[in-house]
Amino acid sequence: MSTSRSNKKTTKKTVCQPKGTAVADESGLDESLDAPPNLQADALELLLRSPRLNIDTILRLLDIDERDFRDLVKANPAVGGLLKQRSQGLLELQGTEPRKCPMCKEWFLPYAGSKLCSDECKAADRIDRRDFREESRATSS
Repeated sequence: MSTSRSNKKTTKKTVCQPKGTAVADESGLDESLDAPPNLQADALELLLRSPRLNIDTILRLLDIDERDFRDLVKANPAVGGLLKQRSQGLLELQGTEPRKCPMCKEWFLPYAGSKLCSDECKAADRIDRRDFREESRATSS
């Protein structure tokens, strides 16, 4: 973004740059318009691990074109290995194992690594931990 001044007025002009180019800001530092390539490669690697997502969906999610995708595959051998596994059908869906809730002792299927089965159990766990901290402070004093 460049700034021009005239007669105590400040107007800002937005300069459109092609995708992947850098723009110098007022401090003279370059600001990249896109995510760093290693961040894109990491995101691509994570998305390719899911056999539920097809390649077109992954490209749309990352907002990259096929040429950028090929460049990322060439630069990152792990991505190439994942593509080979996908084409051979070797990627498996990660299943979840039932777990017993430590608060209510009910069995549940954990979601996103949750250790407790419900919001009520999470609230009870917070209360228990708070009470334990207060007791440990009282005994240490």
